[in-house]
Order: sequence, then C-alpha cells, then structure tokens
Amino acid sequence: MDYRPPKIGLGIIICTDKDRLIDLNYTPIISKMNKTVQFWNKQHTTMFGKVVIIDTLFISQLVYLMSVLSTSPTQTMKQIDTQLYTFLWSNKTERIKRNMLENTKESGGVSMSDITLKDKGLKIS
Repeated sequence: MDYRPPKIGLGIIICTDKDRLIDLNYTPIISKMNKTVQFWNKQHTTMFGKVVIIDTLFISQLVYLMSVLSTSPTQTMKQIDTQLYTFLWSNKTERIKRNMLENTKESGGVSMSDITLKDKGLKIS
C-alpha cells in the first residue's frame, strides 16, 4: 500500500487511512478538553453554567471538525459524550436522565446539547 504523509488543510489533518484520520484530528481536541475540564472542575459552577461552558468551549471546537470530516466514529462520540456528562455532574453519579437534561429550561431541562444529534445534523446539511 502506498503511504502518503498527512497534510494539513484549514486546521484539519488529512490522510488516506480513515482510522488514522480520526485519531489525528480527534485526539488533540479530546486532550485539550481534558485540560479544560480539569481547570473548570476547580471552579464552583452551577449546572446551567457548566452547560454554557460545554457549548462554548467544547462543542464549538467539535462542530468544525464534525462538519468537515465525513465520519465521526461512534466510540469517539461516546467518549466525548461521557466526558461532557462527567464534567456536568462533577464526577458524581448522574441523577437525571440525559434526555431530560437535553430539554429546554421551560420543559425542566438545562438545554444540554446532544453531541451525536449535532453530528448527524451537520452531516445532513
């Protein structure tokens, strides 16, 4: 098989191997998310505040990547989703179902974003 070194275009690393493509692009973002989570876990933030942090600092970085790459692996999406909810609950047991948290504030939720649905929506548009 012909090996070609990865190329960088508009912040996305492009290569011919699908698994490597995903690893090269998602791993740095997940690592950066871990560092940001460590910082924000030291702060005493409400659940609503954490949802704002998740939307502005984490999901905003993922949206561009998800919109450019044709595939987002299920395992990686689950890992990111777990990391976001672990941050939301401050490393404690989840007490409210995730689908309830995704509801609007008027419906009893906190307007938490569903990363998998957001990814699917980006692929449709």
